[in-house]
Amino acid sequence: MMNRTIAYDPTRRALYLPCADAISLDASATRSEALLCAELSRLVYCRFERDAAVKHAVTSQLTAIGFSDCTFFDKNGLQAFLVVNPTTTLGVLAYRGSQPNEIEDALTDLKFRLQPWAGIGRVHQGFAATLGRTWRDIATAIEAHRGARMLYAGHSLGAALATLSAGLRRPDALYTFGSPRVGDATFTASMLGVIHQRYVDCCDLVCRIPDARWSYEHVSAMQYVDRHGVLHTGISDAEVRADQHCAKLAFLLQYAWRQPANVLLRSFADHAVVNYIHALRAAARASLP
Repeated sequence: MMNRTIAYDPTRRALYLPCADAISLDASATRSEALLCAELSRLVYCRFERDAAVKHAVTSQLTAIGFSDCTFFDKNGLQAFLVVNPTTTLGVLAYRGSQPNEIEDALTDLKFRLQPWAGIGRVHQGFAATLGRTWRDIATAIEAHRGARMLYAGHSLGAALATLSAGLRRPDALYTFGSPRVGDATFTASMLGVIHQRYVDCCDLVCRIPDARWSYEHVSAMQYVDRHGVLHTGISDAEVRADQHCAKLAFLLQYAWRQPANVLLRSFADHAVVNYIHALRAAARASLP
């Protein structure tokens, strides 16, 4: 078995407190759009809406990598920021994912009935309701930066909200990490023209819900992170199943027994946004000349 050389974090801290070590952006954050979007999908978890010092720290980190134009959103359970680099005219709209200790987030995730919405097709009731309460403000902010190259991004619930946003107003590209399914086949078909990189970290359970038997479909093919942290495009279902099987066994032997620090199951540990970032940092390093 090949030894893992890419960093991996199996801890409860990484899963439940994604922003605990995220105030400081990694120096490599701008090496690729995918890595930038992953880094910002973690940074947006920082509680800027509760603490002025945290908001200042987040703004300072964004400014340090060129994103000096920052707009924050906090309304009815939705948190996000829209940041723009005025020099490169690159913008990123990043949505926060679910907070395990937030009742409102849990209720949003549970409202999984498909319903018609402002876009095309049927989508997750809870996701649509959450975005709908704030979308007008977000759309206005995007319109203010007409002409910028605009990326949408998010992790977990944030990935679902970013995907729905792309169904209402097309971005130049969409980057999602650990995304649940969002809508039905009609919604998925309506998204065919969207450039979308959807990342799935090995056993990540959230990427398998809501169940496909309830008429849900994923938007776009996945970029798969294997058990060693290596990215794959076009990997077969059989290869994925084999990799996941080995990953779950290895996790039990290496990490699960270390309690209470670590998560019990790899299906949950792989959802931590930092593990997506580790894989993308490694891919960015590998692409350097």
